[in-house]
Amino acid sequence: MLRMHRDTLSPLGPVLPAVAFPGRLPTAVCRLATLLLTAGTSGSLTMTGLAGGAGVAVPQVGPLARTRSVPPARRSGAADRRVGTLLSCEETLDEVSFVLGPALVGSPALTHLAAAALVVAAVLPVTCGTAFALHLSAGWRRRGGRARREARTTRTGAAQRGRLPRSAYALRVTKVLQGAVFGASRAGITALTEEHGAPAQAGLVYATRG
Repeated sequence: MLRMHRDTLSPLGPVLPAVAFPGRLPTAVCRLATLLLTAGTSGSLTMTGLAGGAGVAVPQVGPLARTRSVPPARRSGAADRRVGTLLSCEETLDEVSFVLGPALVGSPALTHLAAAALVVAAVLPVTCGTAFALHLSAGWRRRGGRARREARTTRTGAAQRGRLPRSAYALRVTKVLQGAVFGASRAGITALTEEHGAPAQAGLVYATRG
């Protein structure tokens, strides 16, 4: 199993997965940590709406990592099935981060250092997020005719695709509703653990839910 995953991720090299996975964690850490910190300092969940906007400024490394995974896989001669497997692995890493992130929030919270989770959420984008942004897979170092040809190909492909199909807008609506469900789950779990006198354990409860 490990060998299969290693072979699947091999076109990406060792650096990109190593910086992309921890770069995913702030997305899961920041919102829940802000919710717990707000609830703990204000004493009320009515102020935790601020947590909903906490993740706006967090880089969405997961979708970017999936986008960057396809070109090196294609250049290595990977077939469509292997590219699909690679994207599935990336999606699995996303799901793992959604479990590990809240667990990281819960661990320092148990020692009455809820703000430490926000420090972790701030350090990871600065370190791993920057390394991910500057990785060669971003293409920012490409020069000359090859870069111009790829840019022209991208623009031509975008022009040919034209307007998005209606189904794409339906997906956007479902994503908004999905976000509302996740936000309500975080608030509900925090309220439940607070009712039982252990609000700091909300992160661990949310992690087990994932």
